[in-house]
Amino acid sequence: MKKVIAVLAASAVAVSMFAFAGCKDNDDKKTDSGAIPGDYVEKTPDEMGDILDDFFGNQGGDETPVIPATSSGMGIKVKLNESLYCEGLMDMTSSVSAEFKEKITDTGFVGAGSATVKAHVKSMDFNTDGSAVSTAMTDKYAIDVTATAYNDSSFIYGGATGSVGTVNDSGKFETMTLPEGTKAKLNLVKLMEALGGGSTGPEISTPASAIFETNDAFDMATLLAMADQFSVKISADLSDGMKIKISATDETIWKIATVAFIEQGATEAEASAKVAKIKGYVSVNKFTLDVYAAFDSSKTLTAASVVIDCDVKADMKIMNEFMPNGTAAVADQQLPDISMKVAGSVEIYSHNDNVELPANIATDASYADKTDDLIELISQMI
Repeated sequence: MKKVIAVLAASAVAVSMFAFAGCKDNDDKKTDSGAIPGDYVEKTPDEMGDILDDFFGNQGGDETPVIPATSSGMGIKVKLNESLYCEGLMDMTSSVSAEFKEKITDTGFVGAGSATVKAHVKSMDFNTDGSAVSTAMTDKYAIDVTATAYNDSSFIYGGATGSVGTVNDSGKFETMTLPEGTKAKLNLVKLMEALGGGSTGPEISTPASAIFETNDAFDMATLLAMADQFSVKISADLSDGMKIKISATDETIWKIATVAFIEQGATEAEASAKVAKIKGYVSVNKFTLDVYAAFDSSKTLTAASVVIDCDVKADMKIMNEFMPNGTAAVADQQLPDISMKVAGSVEIYSHNDNVELPANIATDASYADKTDDLIELISQMI
């Protein structure tokens, strides 16, 4: 069972490097933040390995646990807010809120959900000689769209309402309301065939244990070294089934950067010096990353989540230090600071809710079949 904790810890480090992704429980104790609540107590990797072995009954520790697949449906929920601000150059904000539930039935599967996406981008205008047109940033892009999505065993159906704002050919910002009845559908079987997935359509069930498959070479010794090396904290709550929480902070990021420099050929002293120099230009006002997994008393995986809260500011004079010919390239330019904030979660959870499609959606002619268009687009990309 030691593979479980290995994969979870690896997830914490991986997400530290690539922003965030994740999931969460759907019980009555869930929180708005995306966290799985619990009375977590910090454990060493050795202690956690023993706890997992005891919980799953894998005393040998060498086999991947067989986690019973849940008979309930699965849901995914996304919440994300982010902003990027460069003084005098760009001001961007965006938010995503979405939830989708899937239910497997005797005759196939059905899904239903909705999403709201909002974004607003302002930036400076420049003349051909590179001088600023004015001291004010102007609107360049805006979106405020609410979408719905459904699926049965044959099609995915999508619709959207709202508005999109862009700069037209005359250089003027204008907002367009999406036409009434903006709907499309995709043929799942045809799409799977085009992607090489066969003609039987997508799989409707996957063993829960597959989530934890990993390379045999990634053993507990590797985990111990990784947890210590990257300051990854492991905690557990054993009061009701088992909940696991793996946490990373900005210290994890700096240690990842140090290791990256060493792998590029720097000595430990050189890598530490480079990281110290970066810290002189980058202010991490906040960085927390928590990875969760929850199992009930029957050892069924019921939820998992990754929650991030990041607030970073960078002095772009860092380019003078680290870019090739950076000093010569930007010495005479006044570069703005860049501020970035990201906060949110992506959750996957089990549920027993009934999922229904709109009446007669399979024969609704307002959903235009865009399968061939998507297949053509994919073929051009690959």
